[in-house]
Amino acid sequence: MRRTPLTPTLLLGLLFLPYCDRPNGTGSEGELERLVGVVDQRIGTMDGELTFATVIRVRKGPDGRIYSGEFGRSDIRIFTREGEPDGVIGRAGEGPGEFGGPVTFGWIDGRLWTWDQRLGRLSWFEADGSLAETLQPARFQHGDDPLPFTPGTPLPGGTFLTSQSIPSQMVTDGQITSTPTLRATVEGEVLDTLWVRDLRNQTLGVMSGTGGFFTSQPFAQAPAYIAATDAEQIVIVDWTHTPSPLIRVTRRSFAGDTLLSADFPFSPRAVVPEEVAAQVRLAESPRE
Repeated sequence: MRRTPLTPTLLLGLLFLPYCDRPNGTGSEGELERLVGVVDQRIGTMDGELTFATVIRVRKGPDGRIYSGEFGRSDIRIFTREGEPDGVIGRAGEGPGEFGGPVTFGWIDGRLWTWDQRLGRLSWFEADGSLAETLQPARFQHGDDPLPFTPGTPLPGGTFLTSQSIPSQMVTDGQITSTPTLRATVEGEVLDTLWVRDLRNQTLGVMSGTGGFFTSQPFAQAPAYIAATDAEQIVIVDWTHTPSPLIRVTRRSFAGDTLLSADFPFSPRAVVPEEVAAQVRLAESPRE
């Protein structure tokens, strides 16, 4: 597998591991352990069919095989424990067992679930890859939020984490400044609010008289989070500058209880205007 910069998921793991046994701990209790990554396995090549695009999720299944979901693909690639290709699940389309684009996935009770946000559909697959069932959960409104929510990631016990599609234009215009992660039933009954993500200064709109496009805001300190569905916990890594610069790691249960809150000070580096201008020019450059 090609080496890429630390993903939010890996960053969460590195920051969280030293504090797994410290409920309600803080960064002042000790130094953050330095972890050194070691290449355990390599999958794929630098060119050809076994190259990887932007990987959304890589997980080891209950059978020991490795499953990969990527942008630009409408399937889940499977590899043996030795890293050899071992088939796919799904294909492009809108029929049963097909995906409208990249999907997120996981396992509950030995079955693989997938969430296809483009089609708004959940699918469950048996261990042999055969389609077991599908569900098209209904969207629902919550509070004063102008955009609907959809039950997306399934959880043990039959509840779901919600998904919300937010147009980038509404973010850059300031119409939407945050989005909550909810735990809800498939009928749309909200049980808990697990986290509210700040969307301000996260999206850059590059517009002209005839149109434009949206991309990530250069140098944005976007929060990262991962939902550990098997442990029924969510882990959040966020940045704060009030009253002083801190990286804050928070672990919460799906019932909304805070299990851990740890702060780690850091020294931010000032971003000079020339760096910002260079990133904007890069975003504006023609795309192949």
